[in-house]
Parts: sequence; structure tokens; C-alpha cells
Amino acid sequence: MFRVLVVDDEEKIRDCFAQFLALKGYEVQEASNGAQAVTVASRELFDVVLMDIRMPILDGVSACRHIRQVAPATKVVLITGQPQSEGPTPTEATAALCLHKPVLLADLEQIINRVCIGEPPSLSGWSNE
Repeated sequence: MFRVLVVDDEEKIRDCFAQFLALKGYEVQEASNGAQAVTVASRELFDVVLMDIRMPILDGVSACRHIRQVAPATKVVLITGQPQSEGPTPTEATAALCLHKPVLLADLEQIINRVCIGEPPSLSGWSNE
């Protein structure tokens, strides 16, 4: 199964995603901000990083760029509460995908699996351009 790093400064959201993914059989690790995510991703291999954009210390877009430098094979999925017209495109952030809140847990497994194998998810509320 895939290794996933879940990054969010909101503990409830981070725990919800992490517990759900662990129950689905993923190997999950957590980080509470972008700087911590970069540190963890530089020491360990992950298939995908699921990361909020707005966080203290180091935002998700900046962390994504750093992670792509230290772990180029790791895919990054950004999550934002911003409207699609205001959020960064995945290309701008060097991310595989940018999801817009709310993210349904029922969709999360498909999103992770498809991103890891290089196929875009067939869902509304996502952008990979």
C-alpha cells in the first residue's frame, strides 16, 4: 500500500484524514506545518503528501516546492479552502493536484490511488492544470 504524509495545521482535520487512510491500509505519517513536512519528506520516502495550503511557518505551496526538490518522485496533493479562481494551479505549485474543500473522505482513497499511479481522479472540485 502507499505511504502518505498528511500535513495540516488543524489537528482535527489532520487526524481525520490520517485515521481514515490508516483504516484503508495506507502507511500514514503526520506533520503540522510545511516546514515539518519538508523535514520529514527529506528523511523518509512517501508516495504522496496530502497538504493544506494555508499553514503557519511555511505554507503548503512553498513546502510543495521544497519537497519536490528533496524528493522529486513524491507526488503532492494540495488542499485549499480558496475558490478555484483564487487558488494556485498545481503547475504553479509543482503539485500533482489541487483539491478544494470540502474534501469527501469517500473520494480520498480514489484520489490518493490515482495520483500515485499517475491517473487524474474523475471527480468534481479538483484541478490538475
